[in-house]
Amino acid sequence: MQAGSAEVDVAIVGEGLAGTALTIVLAKTERKVALVDPHRIHHEEFRAEKTRTEQMALFEKLGLGPVFRSLVTPMTDLHVFRFGELFERKDGPEFAFS
Repeated sequence: MQAGSAEVDVAIVGEGLAGTALTIVLAKTERKVALVDPHRIHHEEFRAEKTRTEQMALFEKLGLGPVFRSLVTPMTDLHVFRFGELFERKDGPEFAFS
């Protein structure tokens, strides 16, 4: 798929959590914002994101708290796997989404 051209005020590269949140915040200021993902193909393996209580507080401050709370699952026990092996185990409040 070939991307078209458009005139925007801000172009954000990266459709991850930070890029998506910034796009929402800037769009609320009536700026023309383009969110661009540099990857044409995504990984086939399952990937999940997580955020901590401090990051959720920042989303609240930006007015994004209700949106993000509706998308995440609170958890207190986290297992991090890398290359199919248990890499790290964490305790404490975190929030996961995929």
